[in-house]
Amino acid sequence: MGKAYAPQVLARELAEEVADPLVYTGWLRAGPGLALHKAMERVPETLAGVRRAGLPVLLLHGEADRVCDVRGSRDAADALATATRLRCRTFSGSSALVPGSDAPQGLFAAHPLSAFVEYEGGHHDLTRERSRISSQVASHLLAWCGAVADERA
Repeated sequence: MGKAYAPQVLARELAEEVADPLVYTGWLRAGPGLALHKAMERVPETLAGVRRAGLPVLLLHGEADRVCDVRGSRDAADALATATRLRCRTFSGSSALVPGSDAPQGLFAAHPLSAFVEYEGGHHDLTRERSRISSQVASHLLAWCGAVADERA
């Protein structure tokens, strides 16, 4: 599991979220909860449709996410890879594991339509993570979009 934030960082992040009028921090209400439950029941059917249609899928997940269990993304990646016979890319958020670059151009070239990136130490909102992770998320997203565009051209 990834390392947790320092208490002072957590306190600052929480204060920013609570102050943001676009972030709902209350309890999950019955209507949205029921809708979420119904959507989750349709996940296997949706993944099967994605496989049949050959749609591109990029799953990005923080290993230390306490809101959505990373096992759900791992299972989805396994389901997509098994059906399409594509190997999902799983690696740590450490740029040292990506040879020679923080913006890996060829990273998704082999199998761009189905990819899974798990960020070690990453939490729920990867775009608002520490710069080490958020910059990798951005570079991986751009690299994947480029690979999909090349595949579809």
